[in-house]
Amino acid sequence: MNAMTSQPVVLQPLPENDAIRVCHYRSLDQIDASMLDRWRDLANDAVFANVYLTPEFLLPSLRHLTVDQPFLLAVSERKTASGWQSIALGVFQESKATRTVPYSHLRILRSPHGFLGGLLLRASCH
Repeated sequence: MNAMTSQPVVLQPLPENDAIRVCHYRSLDQIDASMLDRWRDLANDAVFANVYLTPEFLLPSLRHLTVDQPFLLAVSERKTASGWQSIALGVFQESKATRTVPYSHLRILRSPHGFLGGLLLRASCH
């Protein structure tokens, strides 16, 4: 897909608070087994279940159906006693500036083969 590093970009919006982080994945190679486990756990505990945002649907879609569309998988996580827990997840595509939106921006990734869209949000964080 993309020739990027094998590690996701990890951002911490508040440097003094290391209990929350946001991870950006731009390549399927960056998604490891522990990330998949956290993602499945989030999908099973989401406020609004969306089978199209589970890794079992989304990863093959990214791999085979939207190959020509660069993506950004953004995951918000919180630190728990047992490690990191995903609390929100969204899949976006980067859009260049246009006449109607005169700046580059992110929009929800769309696929003609499924109902990709929306976000996964953990029920306890709603």
